[in-house]
Amino acid sequence: MEFALVLVMALLVEFIIQTVKEIIGEGKPNWYMLGAAILGGALCVLGGLDIFRLSGITLSVPHVGAALTGIACGRGSNLVHDLIENIKGALSK
Repeated sequence: MEFALVLVMALLVEFIIQTVKEIIGEGKPNWYMLGAAILGGALCVLGGLDIFRLSGITLSVPHVGAALTGIACGRGSNLVHDLIENIKGALSK
């Protein structure tokens, strides 16, 4: 099970890094994506939605998981669906 959690963490980190890269872009920030990430982060923190916790990963700093989940949610439902399917696949191995 520990190996599956490492895979889940790797998927989540890659997903968040790709999102940040798209927000920053090549010197010119994507304000639409930044706004979506901030709104998603705020809503997930306020709602207590934390994909890390749901995956069995406990983070030592409160609300960080919810904020990072919000960044992922800011990308849209198709990408979040793909992320969840990848996590399910990693946890089932």
